[in-house]
Amino acid sequence: MNLEEYKNYIKGKKVCVIGLGRSNMPLISLLSRFGADITACDRREDIGEALETLKTLGAEVKPILFSILREYVPTFCSLKS
Repeated sequence: MNLEEYKNYIKGKKVCVIGLGRSNMPLISLLSRFGADITACDRREDIGEALETLKTLGAEVKPILFSILREYVPTFCSLKS
């Protein structure tokens, strides 16, 4: 798949990016330019400048509820064994 095919493929798709570290901010910017519908999640409530950048890109920002993950991931893993 070349870049143009990928742009057409990703346009309008819903993408969730987990973690707003250094590498994910450029990823969100790129996906936004390609027309993806982005939801960005981070465990921190105060993400400072990143919040303004994400709003400019049209990304929705949600906190990750790690307490829920801690409760359900072990249950899911035990079902697989």
